[in-house]
Amino acid sequence: MIASIPLVNEQGRYLRVEDVATVERSFTTPRKDVAFLNGEESIFVAARMQPSLRSDVWTENALAVVEQFNKDFSGTLSATVAFEQNEYTATRLADLSMNLLMGCAVVMMVILLFMGFRAAWIVGLALPLCAAFALFSLSFYDEQIHQMSIFGMIIAIGLLIDNAIVITDEIRINLQDPNLTRVGAMAKSVSHLFVPLLASTLTTILGFMPIFLLDGNIGDFVGPIAISVVMALIGSLFISLTIIAALAARFLPKHDNSSQHETASKAWWKVGFQAPELSLAFKKQLGRWIKQPILVLPIIALLCLSGFVLSKSLANVFFPSADRDQFEVYLWTKEGSSIDNTTNYVKKVDSAIRSEQGVKQVSWLVGGSAPSVYYNQTMTRDNMPYFANAVVSTDTVDDAVALVGKLQQELDSAYPEVQIVVRAFGQGPPIAAPVEVEIFGPDLNVLNDLGDKVRMLMSEVDGISQSITSVSMGEPELKINADSDNLSYLGLTLSELANQMQVNFSGITGGSVLESTEEIPVRVRLDEAYRQNVTGVDAMPIPVAGDKYYAP
Repeated sequence: MIASIPLVNEQGRYLRVEDVATVERSFTTPRKDVAFLNGEESIFVAARMQPSLRSDVWTENALAVVEQFNKDFSGTLSATVAFEQNEYTATRLADLSMNLLMGCAVVMMVILLFMGFRAAWIVGLALPLCAAFALFSLSFYDEQIHQMSIFGMIIAIGLLIDNAIVITDEIRINLQDPNLTRVGAMAKSVSHLFVPLLASTLTTILGFMPIFLLDGNIGDFVGPIAISVVMALIGSLFISLTIIAALAARFLPKHDNSSQHETASKAWWKVGFQAPELSLAFKKQLGRWIKQPILVLPIIALLCLSGFVLSKSLANVFFPSADRDQFEVYLWTKEGSSIDNTTNYVKKVDSAIRSEQGVKQVSWLVGGSAPSVYYNQTMTRDNMPYFANAVVSTDTVDDAVALVGKLQQELDSAYPEVQIVVRAFGQGPPIAAPVEVEIFGPDLNVLNDLGDKVRMLMSEVDGISQSITSVSMGEPELKINADSDNLSYLGLTLSELANQMQVNFSGITGGSVLESTEEIPVRVRLDEAYRQNVTGVDAMPIPVAGDKYYAP
């Protein structure tokens, strides 16, 4: 339709647009970014949910929208889910929940073996009560149920159960006194253990307070662990001295002194395993050790110090690597390169990656950061035509671990003219690189030179595969020195020349076309041959003198 629009010149002659121009429908050029999924050019739609929503419910609704979209545009467009966070979230929460249940089961089994069935269920009741108290308290700190908060409760299992065990065992002992009623045994036990339990709980809480009070990204990451532990311990102290103490005094058996032998002869699941000979032997040996402090204390100190000595053989990492069947690839061409040049390299690297065994999916975004698929992945590189970011999905976690090092070596050797970083996902807050060197100064040129020197020194260190400077000297510019006298002779000013060249490069909107409900702008500009190199800029026509003449 646009190609058939008639044009009339000053002599009254008619031409059509297609006689003097090429009409085509295409992307806006130059393109800001290009997306690829498994080698095919695609359009990424990244959807994020509100933090207050449940991921499983939200994901189900989102997948329903995708299915409806495919039905509505069947035969023309097809939407594919490239990444679904709920798969990883559900798996991780299920694993953590299973670990939590296994921890509770192990604790219950140990109590059953040594204290009997009644004491086991009384003490075990403290676990769900303390967990519920900790979950309830998370709302006061604007925290959510995620892997860090659940991990904190797993840590707290062994700590919070101590209070319940101590108060239950003390009440069981006091119930053997015929002079005490059940209420009296409970009152005596609580009054006797209140200060010791309070002191032990406070010391444990104070041990987690440095993590509780951490600021910054690290505090945001590990803070929920300390919050869960601290609140679970507070709930454990309160619940043990009230609910657990009352249940123990009510349901534990009451014996007099004459029934000790009868108690020891009962089934193990009623009173737990009884080993009086072993207890007596341990009591005697403990007495011998206490009487020989000069011999025992050096041995204990030696065992403690050996732990510090052996710790030097362990790797020093603040946050462990993530067990993830995905990893990232960063690619930089020379600064100032066009997005077409970067796209060509991406296609080559993409083919090399997808040819590796174990690779399931590769998604690229050229010109900016790929949509985040991991909680500490940040999208900080936008409008960078010389940069590309990929997320590679593998069949298993082991495949991802093996491919990271292998691809780094192979891609460095195959494409030495570009910078490529293959990086595994890791735990912790977002970081730009494992090792960072910050240089401060007012002069960008000096900073750039110093950054290159630091990179040169880093290249001599074993284990460093790539080093990148964050100082950008800006994109290359083409300066045109115009003669103002000649422009005046032609009837042009510098601003008119600049405006005309802007129109020649970027074009000018000449209306729009309405297709169905979509309004498509129509842009008119010079042929691409004038915009490819400096020679084309020199030959670019500039209308002068009322558009009757053109000055090259």
